[in-house]
Formats: sequence, C-alpha cells, structure tokens
Amino acid sequence: MNPIRLPKLAVALSMTFIGMGASTSATADTLNIAMYGGLGGAALQECAVEPFKKETGVTINVDPGTSAVTLTKLMQQGETSNIDLAWMDGGSSEQAVVRGLLETLDENEIPNLKNLHEKGQHQYKNETYAISTGFYALALVYNENEVKEAPTSWKDLWDPAYQYFNAIPSPQNAMGLPFYIFISELFGGDSTDLTMAGEKIKKLESVANWDSVGSANNLFQSEEIGIGPLLSNNAWTLIKDGVPLKVVIPKEGVIANDTRAHLVKGAKNRDLAIKFLNTILTPSFAQCMAGALSSGPAVKETELSDNVAETMPWGKDGNIESLVLPDWFSINENREALVESWNINVSQH
Repeated sequence: MNPIRLPKLAVALSMTFIGMGASTSATADTLNIAMYGGLGGAALQECAVEPFKKETGVTINVDPGTSAVTLTKLMQQGETSNIDLAWMDGGSSEQAVVRGLLETLDENEIPNLKNLHEKGQHQYKNETYAISTGFYALALVYNENEVKEAPTSWKDLWDPAYQYFNAIPSPQNAMGLPFYIFISELFGGDSTDLTMAGEKIKKLESVANWDSVGSANNLFQSEEIGIGPLLSNNAWTLIKDGVPLKVVIPKEGVIANDTRAHLVKGAKNRDLAIKFLNTILTPSFAQCMAGALSSGPAVKETELSDNVAETMPWGKDGNIESLVLPDWFSINENREALVESWNINVSQH
C-alpha cells in the first residue's frame, strides 16, 4: 500500500519496533510480525495488534515495511526466518507462495476461516495460503471544481473534455500493470496482446504516468490533474483533508487489490500465529479496519455505518462482487514481457 499520512488514531503505540534479524529471540509468549508502516500499519495496530496483546498478554515485535521489503526479507531469511506472520499485498503475496515461503491455512486450525468471503481466501494449488484483511481499489477520481459532469465509465477518460487533464499509473506502481491489462480487455483485447491497450493509452495524452501513489496525490492536490485513477483509500483521505474530490465506481467495476496476512513457513511461534489469525477473521476486526482505513471487509456479515459504507472500494451501494481482481500469478509470470510492451507502446511515444 502507499500511505500518504498517519491518521489521528487513538492508539497507544507501545510496541517496540525492531528488526527481525538473527538476534531476535523466539519464545512461547512472543509473536514476530512483519507488516506495513504508516497509515496501514497504524490501522493494524489499532484493530489487531493492540486487542490481541490485551487479550493474551503476549509480546509482539513488529517489523514495519512495504510488501516488497517484507518479501525480500522472507527470501533472504528462508527457513531460518524469525518472522511468524507477514502482511503483504496481492502481487508480492503470490511471489512468496510460489517460492515456498508460506504455510497453507486449514479451517480445522483456524475455524474462523469460514467467516471469510471466497474472494478473501487466496489459494495456490487448491490450498489457502493467505487471508484478506481488507480490499482497496484503483477507483476513478475527479475534482468536482474542475470536472462538471461526473464520469460513469473508464472510457470517459478518452472524452475530449478530459484530454491533457488526467494521469494514469505506470508499471512502476503495483497497480500499473493490472490497469494496463484492464484497459486492454475493456477495448476488446486480452491480457497477452497489449498492442490495443498501448494504442489507446497513447491517445489518452495524459499529463503524467505516475510511479507512486504519493505522486498521484500531489497531482490531485495541486490540481495539475482533474481526473484519473487513484487508490480509493488515498482518495478518501484526501477528501477528509478538504481536497474537493469525488470517487466514482465506473459501470465496468474497479480494479482492486487487498492487504493479506500470511503464516510464514517454519514459524517459530506457530501456535500463537494461528491464534492471532483466527482473531482477525471477525466482523469486529473488519469493522475497525473499514473505519480506520476505508478498507473493504473480506469478512462476511460485517455491518458498517452509512458514513463508512460510502468510503468502501465498491461504493456505498456496491459489494465485493464489484471488484475486478488481477490474476497476479499470470502477471508475475509475464511481468518482463508486459513491462516491455508498455515501454514500446507507451513510454517511447
């Protein structure tokens, strides 16, 4: 995820932030977790870590970092890893399971798995290896002071009225390639032949192709752009800060991703990790994350207030079925060719 600021959460951040090197001790009353920093990490601390500490009295060591950083640590440490649980987004998650770094999750050990929506149970070779702790989306966002007629479709980006007034992600951003594939399919292409998508994107004449969500945030805040894709939770944070933005769920749906919790293979504190995973598969956890992070619940029967429901990645009147989830296994396998296609069809234009 790409946080833009720390929220004002009433959380006592009493945990000690330490690395997970070889010197970290593993005891029966200790749990070592690698998870996000910033906004995402603060929300997880409020909604998951602090309640679990209060309930069990265990010591929790947290190693903050991005999904890519956590994946690198797991790869480097291998079977000697001191990390018990790891949070990563879709994309990094698939890379970790293919490399054999994660354990499968069993409902016999984690009975609350039954509470999780099918889209929130991520499987590899027909076995669950990751659980969703909330969805976010690349939604269509516009400045209501600059754009007078609300868009209803992704194809509206090609409306002449919006030319030279929008920006899209590049492949350097985690959601860039999924967006590129989505555009290809939107105009009748597929995920393997992206020539059509390249031609369409060249005609878009965007202000910029942003690499980081922080760059996209700045473009919207400075009003250099008035319309374009932006992560839904970041958009709602900007809205709460007074930026005059509106979030649209286009009729074709929104490209989504999620934050995921994983049990690391060979976890030294496996029993505690299993217990922790079971406690976050509850409506109360999902409710907390939705309020703190505008994170779409993966747990069934999670009730939300109208104000929070409005900020969900599928919109107030939508649901989890509105989300278009990338085939990360395919994207990862073909990443080099997809990036080369982008470079040939778009960046060299």
